Formats: sequence, structure tokens, C-alpha cells
Amino acid sequence: ILEDCSKVSNEMGCLIEAPAIYEYLTARENLKLAANYYEEIKKPRIDDILTQTGLINYADEKVKNFSLGMKQRLGIALALVSNPKVVILDEPTNGLDIEGTVDIREIIFKQAKLGITFLVSSHIAHEIELMCNKFCIMKEGKLLKAASMEKALDECGTLEKYFLKYVSGKEMDE
Repeated sequence: ILEDCSKVSNEMGCLIEAPAIYEYLTARENLKLAANYYEEIKKPRIDDILTQTGLINYADEKVKNFSLGMKQRLGIALALVSNPKVVILDEPTNGLDIEGTVDIREIIFKQAKLGITFLVSSHIAHEIELMCNKFCIMKEGKLLKAASMEKALDECGTLEKYFLKYVSGKEMDE
């Protein structure tokens, strides 16, 4: 069972709420530390991740000087370090300004095109609408509905309206 767990953990990455980073280290040092858990990861992979997440120019700066958006980028970089097949993100754009939100979304899109599946948890319906092609609605730990974004938008116009229809039974007027 431990071998199976190790294999699964190598194929998954996650960023839950806020990145687990060492602020007294640089972005590169944080990634090197995380990469130590995976023997196949080498320096070129770290530089590639820093480039993909827009942090290569800040690779050797202390993380304590990073903005919230840069820390979120680093959190995503840490989630990507093992070259996972699936990445779980919890509120990846929470607290970010518009530019930071768009940047994080673009990183997710680029990684998805490379074959990574993202599972994103968020209470911001519009952001999920812009970011995802499929979604699930959960309430009190129970799955209420799973659908394609296309279906939800065709049916209700917005994910927010779709959510309200299926969670509270409310239909919103235009």
C-alpha cells in the first residue's frame, strides 16, 4: 500500500489555500527543497517551472519580498514540481487583484494544454466559469450536481444562476 501511495503522490500536486513556502528562502531554493522529495527532478526542471509560472526573473529573490500573487505563483510552481498528472488547487485566486487573477488562470490554462488535469475548489462562481470546462456543486460534503460548463451556461446563463437553481431552488431573474 505504501508503494501505491508513493506513486499516487508523485502524480499529484496541490495548493491548499495558501502556499507552504519558506519566506527566508528564494523561489529557487523553495523549489529545490520540494524537489528533494523526488529523485528524478533536476535543476532544468526547476528553471522550467520558474519560467512557466513567470518567476524566472525573481528566482533568486527572497520570498518574503514577494507580493501575494507571486507567492501564489510559487505555490503553483511547488504543486507542479513533481510533473503531476493532477493538480488540486483550493481558492488559487483568492485575495489577488485582477491582473494576478488573470495570470494565475493563464498558468492553469497553459499547464492544462500540456496534459495536466486541474481540480479547482472555489466559492467564486464567475472565476470557475472562466477557468473550468466541467464542475461539481457540493453542499455539506455531498455532491449535488456535476455538469459541463457549456450545459450550465446554456441552461441558466451563468454558473451563479445554475448554482442557485440547484442548491436553493431559487431562479434568478435577469
